[in-house]
Amino acid sequence: MGFKEIEKFNEALLAKQVWRMMQNLDFLCFRVFKARFFPNCSILDAKDSNSGSYAWKSILGARDVIKKGMVWRIGNGQSVQIKEDKWLPVKPSRVILSPLPSVMSETRVSSLINPDLSVWKSEEVNRTFLPHEASLILSIPLSRRSPPDCVSWLCTPTGEFSTSSAYKLLAASASTERASASNQANQSSFWKRLWKMQVPNKIKHFVWRVCNNALPTKCNLRRRHIVESDVCELCKADPEDALHALCFCSHVAPVGDELRPEMFATITSSVWNRRNALHFGREALPIAKISADACALLHDFINSQIPEAPLPRPAVRHQWHPPEQGFVKVNFDAALFKHTSSAGLGVIVRDWRGANLGALSMPAMLSSTVAEMEALACLRAFQFAAELDLHRVIFEGDSATIISAVSHGTSRLSSFGNIVDDVRHLLPNFSSVIFSHVNRSGNLVADALAKKASSIIGCHIWMEAFAFRHCRVGKL
Repeated sequence: MGFKEIEKFNEALLAKQVWRMMQNLDFLCFRVFKARFFPNCSILDAKDSNSGSYAWKSILGARDVIKKGMVWRIGNGQSVQIKEDKWLPVKPSRVILSPLPSVMSETRVSSLINPDLSVWKSEEVNRTFLPHEASLILSIPLSRRSPPDCVSWLCTPTGEFSTSSAYKLLAASASTERASASNQANQSSFWKRLWKMQVPNKIKHFVWRVCNNALPTKCNLRRRHIVESDVCELCKADPEDALHALCFCSHVAPVGDELRPEMFATITSSVWNRRNALHFGREALPIAKISADACALLHDFINSQIPEAPLPRPAVRHQWHPPEQGFVKVNFDAALFKHTSSAGLGVIVRDWRGANLGALSMPAMLSSTVAEMEALACLRAFQFAAELDLHRVIFEGDSATIISAVSHGTSRLSSFGNIVDDVRHLLPNFSSVIFSHVNRSGNLVADALAKKASSIIGCHIWMEAFAFRHCRVGKL
């Protein structure tokens, strides 16, 4: 599973219990701990107790993991403090950095939301926060249902906690603490070059073991109390560590130096294999032949890696297909205009004959993720279909993530979870709903309508045959 540090793995498992308590308030364990240790606050605000059990103290320690990886998803804003909590939709800090002398520490995000319209108080936000933070706040989509705020796990796309993501978060934090940014970059570059070397995988693994001092040299074996002496068995002069065994031993010196990384790695691997053969009494390759043998091995490996020329495949172009008779198909898409920090939504409605029943193009505030924009396009498609009084509808988009989320009700804790809930809240307006995913080449009209939003102001709606006159699309 990739877990190398058991202590961090244990912290991640404990953090999972904290997450379960936060998400399942009827959980028996949560009810017991809450009644005993934090009856008047959340588990994140609970204080340490001298009378607490070892299990409770362990859970308290794991809260730091949750605090590192959590972010508040804004619903009605009543549970989130403006200054103290993490609620901005960008990394790394996700906390407000703007100086807010007029804002009290306990002031909630709800004070920035118009409760009647469920929209941000844009003038107040722009006046209170720094420009870049104000734009981030205004890009957070709000639901008209004003759902409660919830905690989302920022290390997974779905917003759900996972032990592996928590472990990786802890490992990354530890790595950051151990090394500076420049050292980290150098180490990362080194490991990338190592794993891209044109040598057999076993030699890559050997080099990795050398770099991590993981070879069973005499020094390492003595440190683990496996052998009594750390003197090299070949030269019987110096302690045998990795450098001595591979480079500095007098029985290795005739091998010579090789500057090419692949050749050097292959030679040192052969030297180590020879050392092991001598140690266990097997026949060993003469030291004078190691370079030639390594060269031949590397040459054969490189020649075997030359790929055959792939046969050309004809390009597959997906086309839009009309729905069954009695249904209408609603295609939707979103387009991002980063040069203007804005976005566009496009919706096209067609019947079983392919005739246009309506089209929509409208600009929108640029959200922090593409998935949020696709979810907003899906929501607008549902609203448009409801406005047209459609009943049997196929909703089709080119985002597999959003189609899966709205059809199965998943990703509730993701950044677009409130939008997914809004979409599913509209399902009773239709007698029959089918969700369909299509390749981008089969969604060209909706894409063109979304891109058209960059040149219009406000929401534009065209009915029936007028839709195609106002946007350019490729051949369907």
